[in-house]
Amino acid sequence: MVHTTKTYKDKKATFKEFFTHIDPNLSVQELDAGDVLKYIEEQKKVRSGNAANKDTKNLVAAWNWGMVYLKPNLPGPNPCKVKKMPEKRKPRYVPPEQDYLTVYNTAEGQDKIMVFYDYALALRRGEVFRTKIPDIDLIANKVRIGTRKREDGTWEYDWIPIPSELKKAIVWGLENRPIKDHEYLFYCLEDKPHVGIKYGEPFQERKNFMNRLCKKAGVKLYGFHGLRHLRATTLYNQGKSIAAIQTLLRHKSPNITVKYLRSLGLDVMNEELKDLSL
Repeated sequence: MVHTTKTYKDKKATFKEFFTHIDPNLSVQELDAGDVLKYIEEQKKVRSGNAANKDTKNLVAAWNWGMVYLKPNLPGPNPCKVKKMPEKRKPRYVPPEQDYLTVYNTAEGQDKIMVFYDYALALRRGEVFRTKIPDIDLIANKVRIGTRKREDGTWEYDWIPIPSELKKAIVWGLENRPIKDHEYLFYCLEDKPHVGIKYGEPFQERKNFMNRLCKKAGVKLYGFHGLRHLRATTLYNQGKSIAAIQTLLRHKSPNITVKYLRSLGLDVMNEELKDLSL
């Protein structure tokens, strides 16, 4: 399996907590669904149904992997497939458009372009950092975005249209950046201990980057994903179709896009029911 740093940390935290409740020396043949369910129900009580279900997902995935790749294989059926706990989810935070504009106007140089780039294309943080110059086609006004969302780590690529104002910003950035022939669109322009990488290196992450900009702008804190949330919300409120939003967000199906928009607190109904009449 190939995982992002965040996913790895989530899974590591799940197993660490699991083995404080389950004897790590217990034989895999002795672990049953009742043991796992007892643990999951306890997590629901002390944390939340959301957290408990995330633990279930991680445990199920790990056991499934072991059934195929461990030698000897873990026995089936998977004892971690227990009932789902009830969840109570709050809508994800969507920063007001004015807060985005304030942050954008506060940022300078490459940082300003990065904020605009992330918002305009509704990107995930890693997709911003991974953009290379060959991915950008300024003649056809499009950019190739690579995403690794499948369990086996397969990369998938989509060409996304570049809005005209963003194109102007990218061109300006390319003309004015200090390392003209750098492979990546964005790279480190600082050489300070808090940055964590050296000058000229491409970003793997930018710890507290958005937090610092938000604090400087005097707005409520939000991150790269907040920009993605805002872009999706803005497009929906402009009357863009689910299909169009799905294309920009690069979701596998319109159902995923509908669920995503609902998680942002939007009152999204099935497209076929919008013009319901008798």
